[in-house]
Amino acid sequence: ELRQKLETSKKPVFAEIFRGKKGIITVYRDILSHKEYLNLGAGIPIVEILGPFYQQIQKIKKKRKIRAKLLISEKHKGTFVAKSLVGEFRYLPREFEGPINTVIYGDKVAIIVWSDLMAFVLQSKETNIAYRKYFDVLWKIAKS
Repeated sequence: ELRQKLETSKKPVFAEIFRGKKGIITVYRDILSHKEYLNLGAGIPIVEILGPFYQQIQKIKKKRKIRAKLLISEKHKGTFVAKSLVGEFRYLPREFEGPINTVIYGDKVAIIVWSDLMAFVLQSKETNIAYRKYFDVLWKIAKS
């Protein structure tokens, strides 16, 4: 009886996988349909892989007044990536650099694996809240 109550009380989690450059652009279009997002990681791969669409992302954020908070590696201080970002950002130690970035928005979490050109999007309020808490902790320790 207890197991049945637990199973029926669980909220569904929806997951999608996007592949290739077009798939990742589709994910970013979804992200940009929201008023705010939190981003952890990335840097150079997004510029190299998305090319001109990277600049479009920045223009769209500015035009739609999308609130973005970004955590990037201190390796990017003073680079094109840091100078071109639209949004509030802070730096994490170089050890946080990697080929993956996590974007938290709406009730979703997107995990983008640049080295494989693949994105996983989880739609779950609980997962989103957990990642927001994780982001907030990192935001507090990051440097301006």
